[in-house]
Amino acid sequence: MQILEFDTFTNVASGQALSVGNPQPYLHQANPDNSDLRQHWLRTSVATNHRPGVAQGLILSRTFSNAIDIVGAVFKDGRSLQQYPVNANPNQLWNDHRIDPQNAARIFECTDPNSPDPNNPRLFAIDVPDGVANTDPQLWHSHHGPNQQWTPGIGLIRFVVFKIQSVASGKVLDVPAGDQAPGVNIQQYGDGGQMCFNQCWIVLGEAGEIDDVGNLVDGMTVRIQSLCNGLFLQPESTAGGASLIMQAAESGNNSQAWQLFGTNAGFTIRPRLNHDLALDLPNGDMHDNVLIQVYTDNGRAPNQQWSFV
Repeated sequence: MQILEFDTFTNVASGQALSVGNPQPYLHQANPDNSDLRQHWLRTSVATNHRPGVAQGLILSRTFSNAIDIVGAVFKDGRSLQQYPVNANPNQLWNDHRIDPQNAARIFECTDPNSPDPNNPRLFAIDVPDGVANTDPQLWHSHHGPNQQWTPGIGLIRFVVFKIQSVASGKVLDVPAGDQAPGVNIQQYGDGGQMCFNQCWIVLGEAGEIDDVGNLVDGMTVRIQSLCNGLFLQPESTAGGASLIMQAAESGNNSQAWQLFGTNAGFTIRPRLNHDLALDLPNGDMHDNVLIQVYTDNGRAPNQQWSFV
């Protein structure tokens, strides 16, 4: 279990929010919408020698767990920005700089590691070209103008999330590559760590979000929502026999309801629509990318036991 806090950022000049692009992987702007997962960003602190005495960190997208990245690590005006797998190189490390302590707006600056004078490094910022809406943000030398100023949303968007781990394999439920589409089948994969958002799950009880593993108890009904895309776990079928697990838009009905039996040392997780079935790792397979299914309850064998961690 961990707590994750995301933010949104609106450009002062354009009035639009920083967003994951469509198509991928470039960044974009969109009208501010706190419910749009593509506009959710998480900042981290990273220990670095690239700029001593200045706090730097990654800015991660909720949807794909990727970092805001300077394409090709080329520090040059007009260079495109993208989201890219985390490597914590200088082209992914940003200083959150507030030019006025009384103003919430901040500049996201990156330090050119090849600056001729290390004592006076070249700084580049996330910039909206000419402050024009519906354009892709770019890299530009830091000048602190309104088109480089980003205002956070009011309050962080906070989630308590869990990994769901197989007792048999030690691996966790995973949305393949953070896929955003309904109908995608869920797999197991090695635990990618705290910032692997496609392995993070929001667990909803009848009274709302579960915020502590101790509140998961025998007999309770839950719904399980992916952090990275907002979709819910459900079997493709509950008619009987083997059926793969997929992610689907919220339905509000029992097709997405699951019941927990046992303890967190190893819950049996059964579809509410058919208690003869249980969430199942086929044959206790230890490999990555194995698709998860529901299958006839086999009496608490390890491949049908799951822990929330």
